[in-house]
Amino acid sequence: MLERTAYITGDTMGQNSRALLTEAGLPYLEKPVSPAKLRDLVAMLLAEQKDMPDG
Repeated sequence: MLERTAYITGDTMGQNSRALLTEAGLPYLEKPVSPAKLRDLVAMLLAEQKDMPDG
């Protein structure tokens, strides 16, 4: 499930949180989130899911 998860901040992301997500290679968006960036993120997650064995 981790590969199907993205993170969206509810507030300003701290440096440690950003570093953790970046180091782990986890996708994230920081507020304010534009509709275009959200669509791109969801499209990326769906495309990756199609490539998974149980996708």
